Amino acid sequence: MFAGLKLGIGPGIGKGIGTVGSKAPKGNGVLAQDAKLLSPFEQAVDRYARACDAIERQKDRDLPVLMGHTREMLAATQALDKVEPGSVDLLRSAVKHDRRMAQALKQMTGRARSSQLVAGIHQERAALADPAVRADRFVKQWQELKIQPHGLSDRETLQAEDTIQSQKASLLQALAKDTEVDAILRDRKAELGIRQSTPQPKPGPVAEKPERGPVRSRGPSFDFGL
Repeated sequence: MFAGLKLGIGPGIGKGIGTVGSKAPKGNGVLAQDAKLLSPFEQAVDRYARACDAIERQKDRDLPVLMGHTREMLAATQALDKVEPGSVDLLRSAVKHDRRMAQALKQMTGRARSSQLVAGIHQERAALADPAVRADRFVKQWQELKIQPHGLSDRETLQAEDTIQSQKASLLQALAKDTEVDAILRDRKAELGIRQSTPQPKPGPVAEKPERGPVRSRGPSFDFGL
């Protein structure tokens, strides 16, 4: 779920927690007396984490995600980005690329979790400012775009190949926009099987698409971090 917190997705506008949208979910959050000691940013991070918790609990119990959960997730996302713009994307990126952050979001509670997530957001901002980190993440995402044909029919394999090629095209378009990463990887493109020209994603057919078979890829995002 955390990869779609787009994390993700990310992942109530007001001065503090609970001022927008539906009431924040209870449980696993910061106690009322402790909340007074938190900054508005820490409170917003705590609210976002609790909204994630509520959705995860529903899924763990094979229960549907209710409208109230969805509304609170949206409100918590908006509140967090209101306090510090871009924080939701940074948090989702940190959860995706740092196992400790994913564990903190899922396993920790209360003020300890909020502090860990806030620190992770700041660390992720610093990481993404480094072109070498973005380059490493690009290579990882590129190499993950492989088809695993086991159990796929011929038709499903062809569909998987088409999907993978479209994802690679999107990834290369993102690379073309990041000149620093492109420069770092210039000498490795042949090794990675990257052509110098950037292919364009294939436009979807006008007619209704046939039902697609399973694609055995991890479906990464195309921003080298977020």
